[in-house]
Amino acid sequence: MKSHNLTELVSKYMASAEHALADVKFVENPPSLDANDIRTVVEAAKSYLKDAKYYRDKKKFEVSLASVTYCEGLLDALRLLGAVKFEWPVKKKKRKIVLASGTFDLLHLGHVKYLEEAKRTGGRNAELIVIVARDSTVEERRGTKPIIPENQRRALVGSLKVVDEAILGYEDFDIGNVIEKIKPDIITLGYDRGDMERDVRNYVEEKGLTIKVVKIGKFEEEALNSSSKIKQKIIKHYKR
Repeated sequence: MKSHNLTELVSKYMASAEHALADVKFVENPPSLDANDIRTVVEAAKSYLKDAKYYRDKKKFEVSLASVTYCEGLLDALRLLGAVKFEWPVKKKKRKIVLASGTFDLLHLGHVKYLEEAKRTGGRNAELIVIVARDSTVEERRGTKPIIPENQRRALVGSLKVVDEAILGYEDFDIGNVIEKIKPDIITLGYDRGDMERDVRNYVEEKGLTIKVVKIGKFEEEALNSSSKIKQKIIKHYKR
């Protein structure tokens, strides 16, 4: 198991054990159990949790995980024997974070369809975060600045119902920085982002991340579904 996954697992179990120990209540006159023995077992559970913290700080995550598991096992045994009462914290289902990105210059139906499809990849209650390319990034890659300034493009994308949050990208674009900041479960890419797809897949594979990379197909409906079509129509209109 990757070290970053072990770290997350240890932190989760330790938080659960700490919650349980803070909630422990001793049962009066427990069946066939000595009160002193019960307190001794609870103290042992606390010691195991202390050991778990120690080994976590030493980055010995396997030993830390074993220690916190012993802690939880002792507490569960006492509860099953009717010696103590406590509740494990309710584990809320984590919303999947979906990351999408683009320039979104001259926002159109194709953009909306792309973002709707992107959010669907995360399933029910997914959170869609959209990175809007900076003016400098667009100019560097395409040789021309976008028509709509970056702050206005971000505001327009953020106003869409399907988008939970829209943020501007880094001036010095780096896919690793974006992933570290957002920590997405899924990264979606448009049909025309072949270079980006290659870079993202390589990064995810090299770092051993459990991030799903999804390519979204082209929206084919006959409409003004691309910025280039909109520009062409404007040029054609004004030539009349």
